[in-house]
Order: sequence, then C-alpha cells, then structure tokens
Amino acid sequence: MKTRFTILLLILSTVSAIGQFKIEAYNTANSPISANEIFTVKFIDNAMWIGTWNKGLCRVKNDIWTNLTSDSLQTTSNNITDIYQDKKGNIWVVDYGYNSGSSVVRYDGHSWQLVSPTNDPFTHVSGISEDKNGNLWFKTYGSGIYYYDLDQESWTHITPLNSGLSDLSIRCIIIDESNRKWIGHYNAGYDVLDDSTWTNHFGVAKLNVETIEFGLSDEIWIGTWGYGILIDNYLNILDTTNSILPSNNISVIKKDDFNRFWIGTENGLVIKDGEEWITFQNTILKNTEIRDITFENDSSIWISTWGEGLIHLTPEKTSSLYLVNDNPISLYPNPFGTGINLSIPRSLAIERIEIFSLAGQLMKRQNLTETGYIDLEDFPSGQYLLRLFSKTKVYTDQIQKTSGL
Repeated sequence: MKTRFTILLLILSTVSAIGQFKIEAYNTANSPISANEIFTVKFIDNAMWIGTWNKGLCRVKNDIWTNLTSDSLQTTSNNITDIYQDKKGNIWVVDYGYNSGSSVVRYDGHSWQLVSPTNDPFTHVSGISEDKNGNLWFKTYGSGIYYYDLDQESWTHITPLNSGLSDLSIRCIIIDESNRKWIGHYNAGYDVLDDSTWTNHFGVAKLNVETIEFGLSDEIWIGTWGYGILIDNYLNILDTTNSILPSNNISVIKKDDFNRFWIGTENGLVIKDGEEWITFQNTILKNTEIRDITFENDSSIWISTWGEGLIHLTPEKTSSLYLVNDNPISLYPNPFGTGINLSIPRSLAIERIEIFSLAGQLMKRQNLTETGYIDLEDFPSGQYLLRLFSKTKVYTDQIQKTSGL
C-alpha cells in the first residue's frame, strides 16, 4: 500500500533573527551551568530548573546557581530529560539513566523521593505530560506508557498488549484541550486516544513522529524525524525542498502567543510567522541541535541545545515581537466588582484578550476589537494578569477583583 502526500509549495519570505532578538549563550565556559548538553528548562516556584545530560539538575534562583546530582536527587544517574510540577505543587524529575535504568523522583518542597514505576533496568522513561484531570503520563523508549493517578498515587502500565497503543517506543505525548492524547512513535506513526478509543495514523508508513503541536482552526503540526513537518491533518508537508527548514529531522515545535511556530531541528532553529520565516543564520543557533524551546514569557525564550548550552532570546525593543508593558489602553474600574470596561484606540488593532491567574492559569479568552465591557462576575477575588493581543504586540496590565464592590 502506497501512502500519498501533497507537497505544500510556498513563495518563501525570510527575515534574519539578527536585529529581531538579543541572543545570549550560557555554557560551561562563561557561566556556572554544569553542562553544554541541555534537554529542557522549566520555570517553577520562581526558579529556573535546567535538565542536563550527565551533569544532573541545575537550579537558578535569585541569581544563585545550585547543581543537584544523583546523590541528592536519589536518581540512578545524572541524565535529566524532563522536569514538571503537578497540580499539588510537587516537582517531578525524570532521569533517563541510559546504562543504569531510568528513575523518576518527586520533590514535595522538603525532600526528594524515588517514585519510579518499575525497577527494570531496561525501562527508559524520558518525559512527562499532564492530562486535564491532573494525572501524569510518562513516555518511555521501548516500554510503552506509564500512567500515574495523582490522587490514588498508583501506576498503570500501558502497552500494545492491554490497549490500542501501536508501539512500545514513545517519542511524545501531547494532550489537547479536549483531553485527547496524541502519542508519537518511533517507526509507527502516531496514535490518538479519545476517551477509550484508539486510532493510529501513519503506522503503515512507519513515520517517526517526534513532536506534535496545534495551530489555528484545529491545524495539526506533526514533526517527524526524516520527513519534515506534516500540516493540517497531514494534507501538506514542509521540508527542506520547499521551505527554509534546516533539516527534515524535527525535534520540537512550539506555538507562541502570536501564533508563530518555533521549530527546533537537528541543524538549527527557525520561526514560521504566517507566510514569513525568521532564520538564525550567522548566529550560534545555526547548525545546532535543538532539544527544547521554553517560553518564560513573550519576551524571554530559552532554547535547550545539544553542545552549545542554553541560549536565551529576548526580542529587541525595535522588533515587532516586543511585549509592551506600558500601554495606552484605559480600563476601569480597577479594582473591580463584576467586570471591567476597556477603552481601546482603534489604531492598536486589538484582536483578543486573555486573562490569567498569577499562577499562570488561563481564566478567560475573548475576541475583542474595540471598546467594550468584560464580564468577570464569576471570577474569585484576587489579582489577575490581563493581556491584549494585536498582530505584532501584546499589551499587559494587572487587574484585581474585590468582593463587595
């Protein structure tokens, strides 16, 4: 059976990242970072947590660097491939182990505890995903999925023998807004688990699916190792023959608040912004293997690399990517009781608003183009972050709900 693909042909428009971003490298030669091989960065409890290969976990808080290794972490090795904070505030760390077998540890704010799903030295856990119920899904390379019920504190091992899982080698687990699980495989395409129904895509084609991201209007971006990116329910393809992708080996795709796609490959980073591409030619990110992309916020992006350490990108103030904190938008009353009024100059071309708790939870999203009233009566008392999005800028302000007003 032959699999047919439609090639997406583009008239390419490219812009250099030079002048768009300030680019800073943190490596073993110029910083306290313990390794140049970085798997991931997470921001938890006002600290930056950095997972390294062979050198353990780095934590940066108040400009103080602390290196945590297997002796203090209770891990079997120092190969940290993922870090995650669950809904109860516990911090989970995955140690891939390699020759010594994986370990999973949990920090409750006081001590590290070993909570690995198995003692099998041939089980290699590599990452964590959280579903909409707060339960955790651990991907492995060669042993299927381990599911952790956070309330029951119990493990379930998911394999092709007891489920519709297509293959034991899991490259990614992405969970969408409907709580569906999108599971990328090595050499077996990807599965979608919708409640209890499993479906496989591209298993016959034996695609290696490394990463999955969602675009506008339910677009699906499938990052593969060897075939570039499949877009819009695999009807279109981006690869090195019809785009400026530096490699067909895609390691990570992340979408930012401006609906731009940040694409990490085996040979560097690019950004797709509508029909325009932003390239990192003549920078340290050219020909560098990208492991992860982390948005600290819209004005602080961290790139985990293999060999070049940790790369920090901040949009230049002259760039169209700049996040604006002082804005010409009027809102009242603030503090408020049941809602706020927004007075927005038409010239700003605001498209939508989003309101977040200070813990980062999205509380409300609404399309809004001009002056209007935002009903927030159902919000609990407290402080919130308001963001207003135009095509090129994000305006921010802090608002407060006070009962009894």
